[in-house]
Amino acid sequence: MHRFYAEQLETNSKIVTLNEVESNHACKVLRLIVGQSIEIINGKGLIAQAKIAVAHHKRCEVEIENIEVHEKPKRQIHLAICPTKGNDRFEWMLEKIVEIGVDTITPLVSENSERSKLNFERLEKIMLSATKQSLRAYMPKLMEQQKVADFIVAHPEALLAHCNDAFERRSLLVSPQATETVVMIGPEGDFSKKEIELALQQGLKSVSLGNNRLRTETAGLVAVTMLKLSEI
Repeated sequence: MHRFYAEQLETNSKIVTLNEVESNHACKVLRLIVGQSIEIINGKGLIAQAKIAVAHHKRCEVEIENIEVHEKPKRQIHLAICPTKGNDRFEWMLEKIVEIGVDTITPLVSENSERSKLNFERLEKIMLSATKQSLRAYMPKLMEQQKVADFIVAHPEALLAHCNDAFERRSLLVSPQATETVVMIGPEGDFSKKEIELALQQGLKSVSLGNNRLRTETAGLVAVTMLKLSEI
């Protein structure tokens, strides 16, 4: 069944109007007609069964038949990661970690970063598409970009994944798990020595994602996958 997004969906909603983008996709691209059944999500835990009442490519109205309320996962996964030099790699990773189950993403700027500018509007669209495709009830949060040093100070409970053998590291899977697990991933050149030292001074733990050296986008994907598998 086709799934659409409507931020204004609430538990007592009877009629919901899709925005122009979703209406166009439903009525012009997919050519759905009056009476066809669809699903609506608000990205905040509500999933509704609905039928199209007005099939217009700019203003599609749907009648809500049933609404399910889904609770948030007990453990949240927060990935703080430096964007890759190439947009395509970062966007691909973002799509995949949303499908797997990340809950919050914070883009970071490291001393070794090669790119700091991001198109947040495009990233939000990618996340929304992945949320609908993977049948998630909650859309992950995309936070404002932060400098690594500022994020470290604000998140002393975070786990710092890096490749510097001068510092002791333990496996991500044996690290203490809390209500929210925050993992930091550096840029292609890894975190700087200064950033790692600051993290350790602030109480962060150094972690490893395995013996192989991973690209930034691969490391982000592996970290989220490892944490999701540890819940099974």
